[in-house]
Amino acid sequence: MKRELIVIRADASYAIGSGHVMRTLVLAIALKSLGMSICFICRKQPGDYIEILRDKGFDVVALPAIRDHDESWLGLSWQEDAAHTISALPYDTDIGWMIIDHYGIDARWEQLLISYVKKILVIDDLANRPHISNLLLDYNYVDRINHRYNNLVLDTTKLLLGPLYAILRDDYKEFYSRRKRSLECVERVIVFFGGTDQHNLTEKTLKILSDIKLQHLYVDCFVSSDHVFYENLKKRIALMNYANLHLLSDQWPTALAKADLFIGAGGTTSWERCFLGVPSIVITVADNQRSATTALAVAGVVSYLGHYDNVSDKKIYEEICRLINDKYKLNQMRKNGQRLVDGNGVGRIIKIMVTT
Repeated sequence: MKRELIVIRADASYAIGSGHVMRTLVLAIALKSLGMSICFICRKQPGDYIEILRDKGFDVVALPAIRDHDESWLGLSWQEDAAHTISALPYDTDIGWMIIDHYGIDARWEQLLISYVKKILVIDDLANRPHISNLLLDYNYVDRINHRYNNLVLDTTKLLLGPLYAILRDDYKEFYSRRKRSLECVERVIVFFGGTDQHNLTEKTLKILSDIKLQHLYVDCFVSSDHVFYENLKKRIALMNYANLHLLSDQWPTALAKADLFIGAGGTTSWERCFLGVPSIVITVADNQRSATTALAVAGVVSYLGHYDNVSDKKIYEEICRLINDKYKLNQMRKNGQRLVDGNGVGRIIKIMVTT
């Protein structure tokens, strides 16, 4: 008798970031803990996170590297990627679910794969292309989210929409009690602009935090080992006796829970920050972060300074100074974030997968 498998199609790279792989990894860990078999299918490319997935104990089929990478999310045509994916599917296994988290994949790709799997779960947050799936998950906080996928999905597709379905690791829950207390002052700041941070906003922010008026703040700065400017950052940190540079690791939740203020990008960490009640100054680094970050700013959850190419050092500096001296504002941001995310999103998703 064939065993049943869950296949996850997601990519990471310097160009597209690591968010798609990292959030599916959290879901994969939870599914594996329930005894389910998991296999990732990822395109081999710089910053692909394939070895990280393998280090976590998951099987990964690496799709061929692309010699001449184009500017699309997939790096090649959707037809070619679908063909590569079909070739990578295990022949001796029934595939129960295929989980797809990729901006380059739409209904055309899914139509070619649908006969090879029993059910499809699509994770999306752009709502800019049609899908053929049993479930569609979009846990962003945006205006009119219940209407975002009108005419983009099948009538039979079940929609899982909003922050109640936010994908968070289980280990965040142990820190929740700490975040219930009010913030009396800002002592610790965490800086994170994504693992690779191609625009080097991390170093830009560290320079700002080197100002004598901000040197009372203790700074935890996180990057991946693939950070393009890693050596520069090490030199910068060496000049700051009140700052530490960390590689992304299992210690990230601990550090985030200790933080009184976050400075960094939008994206998947938004929901971790909401759950833990960490007030945030956000600069978006990708177009897909703008709508959710704008909505969170309107809801009083974050201070949104704008897109990375239109934010000056002065603006960042002034907002840091303003917030660290506004205890009321900080606590309102903390409370507003915690109202949105209760930390039970993964459990809700898996329950629906099991019963669908």
